[in-house]
Amino acid sequence: MGLMNIGRGEGSEIIQLFGRGVRLKGYNFSLKRSREINTIKPPKYIETVETLNIFGIRADYMQQFQEYLEAEGLPTNESRIEIILPVIKNLGTQNLKIMKPKAGIDFKTQAPKPVLGLPNKYLQRNKIILNWYPKIQASQSDGISNNFDAITKNETHFNTQHIGFLNVDEIFLEIQRFKDERGWYNLNIPYANIAKILNDTSWYSLQIPPQALEFTSFAQVNQWQEIAIALLKKYCDRLYKSSQSAWESQYLELQTLTENDPNFFEDYKILIDKSQQEIINTLNQISDEINNKILQNIEFHNFKVINFSQHLYQPLIYLNSDYIDITPVPLNEGERDFVIDLQHFYNVRKDFFKNKELYLLRNQSRGKGVGFFEAGNFYPDFILWILLGEHQYINFVDPKGLRNVEGINDRKIQFYQTVKEINFNDENVTLNSFVVSPTKFATISWWGKNKEELENCHLLFQEDKDYIENLLNKAIL
Repeated sequence: MGLMNIGRGEGSEIIQLFGRGVRLKGYNFSLKRSREINTIKPPKYIETVETLNIFGIRADYMQQFQEYLEAEGLPTNESRIEIILPVIKNLGTQNLKIMKPKAGIDFKTQAPKPVLGLPNKYLQRNKIILNWYPKIQASQSDGISNNFDAITKNETHFNTQHIGFLNVDEIFLEIQRFKDERGWYNLNIPYANIAKILNDTSWYSLQIPPQALEFTSFAQVNQWQEIAIALLKKYCDRLYKSSQSAWESQYLELQTLTENDPNFFEDYKILIDKSQQEIINTLNQISDEINNKILQNIEFHNFKVINFSQHLYQPLIYLNSDYIDITPVPLNEGERDFVIDLQHFYNVRKDFFKNKELYLLRNQSRGKGVGFFEAGNFYPDFILWILLGEHQYINFVDPKGLRNVEGINDRKIQFYQTVKEINFNDENVTLNSFVVSPTKFATISWWGKNKEELENCHLLFQEDKDYIENLLNKAIL
């Protein structure tokens, strides 16, 4: 793309330009880049073809944008390099079972067409939160003051007066375009439902300064229009995916886990600032060791490489750094601690595993991993297999903080019961679900349950030294 005389003056449009890219048809019109498609091996160098390059003549925006990043202490693309960490797969000696939709099942062609209508209970429980503060901070619109406290965000909704000013025709056409871009040709969007959904405030929360919703000028309406479109796109996305999960859950079956499963990938891609030479040298050394099958735990600069022999690929990576970006998403602290604790137990308690085999796999998020509509589109962080003779105990484990959980009736916690309702008519398979929490028990004493009662609901606390053994014993009951 070539641009001339662009960005010679001030304005937020220059920053916004960098959030735009080239729309791709993608493989089989999937509208995805090749790295997001797991069913085929993409051609070599396809990422280069799918990369947008922008060249400017008398265009000052590149330098302005780079100076802005440097002033904020953020690395620029030109100052970053990519390092590849290979992944070693190890599926073990057993044919591990995993839940997948039956072959030939196609939501788009076989399921009843989802309709964009008023929110159901799932959409009301799982509200969409739209934070408009960053958008206003980046804008230079007249009449909107940026002197507000963004720490305590104002949460509100549109009222009927706001909606009365909106151009519903324009919103409808934009949502139709969004639907087409996603390839959701089976989604029905009735025109009459647009205003009805916006008038229903039960499914969203809008974080925005109060003055941005005041009736001060008609210039405000353009912003309200943009907000309404953003909200409806999120609503549309969540409704469609929840409808798909609900329908596909009827056709789940046990299949043998293979290396083609979307939970596996070929390598980690790491972007790091060139100035971090010590970290770069260490990462290159780790890459060489993995290629040479030298697998060990390594920790440096809030970056931890975990090589657990019973995880179905190595390594797992934990990261807490502003200097490094990594894909796929690294472990968080709770996930890291769970893997390390399980690795330690496995290494020191060989007696426990004399007649058992243990395997672990990190479960990817929506669209790739195993999810459960019954628990509010719950995607547990890990799948843990315990093999005892011919029997496979398949355990879904989710390290989860509890500070924002309203109590023991949370659907992810209660999934320990719901999962038992899933029946594959296979007497050699048992399903379990566990929540392990870094939150201290004392923090949730207001729930009115003692620790034994919570443990009987498969809620365990990482502060307890025996929580791993407790989990494994409960898993094979």
